[in-house]
Amino acid sequence: MNGELEWHYEYLSGLDSYDEFFFDIANTPDGGYVMTGTVELFPTLSQRHWMVKIDSCGYEQPGFCFPDAVVERENLEVKLWPNPTHHVLKAQLPVSAESVELYNAAGRLIFSEKVYHKSQQWNIRDLEYGVYFLRVLMEDGSVVTERVVKV
Repeated sequence: MNGELEWHYEYLSGLDSYDEFFFDIANTPDGGYVMTGTVELFPTLSQRHWMVKIDSCGYEQPGFCFPDAVVERENLEVKLWPNPTHHVLKAQLPVSAESVELYNAAGRLIFSEKVYHKSQQWNIRDLEYGVYFLRVLMEDGSVVTERVVKV
C-alpha cells in the first residue's frame, strides 16, 4: 500500500454532494484484497475513512466464501488458454504466484512481470511462431513451468 490515489468519483445531487477517493489495494495471504479510501461529504464538510476486505471469492468480509474456494487457493496448478494461441494468452495462476517469465525455446527471456492478480492475460501477437515456456515463480521459491505454443 503506497497511499497514492487510484480512483476518484464525484457525486452531485441538489445541494448534497460527495467525493469518494480510493487510495490503496493490497493482496492478502488468503487471496483476497484490502482496499482503503475516504469519502468527503458536502455541505457538512465531513470526511469518513473506509477500509474494506474482499475475500478470494469477491465477497466483502465479514461475509461468506464457499469452502471449496480454500481448496482451489492451495492448488499450485497453472491454467493457460487458448494453447496453442495466435494473439492472446490467458492464465489462471495460483494465489502464491509472485512473478511470471516467458522464455523462447532458445532460453531467451521475452518478458518478466510481477503478479498482482491470479487472472492474467498477455498479448503475444508480435512474437514469432514457435514454442515458449511460461515460468511462474511462487512465494516459497518454487517454480511451475508450462509450455506455450504460438501459432
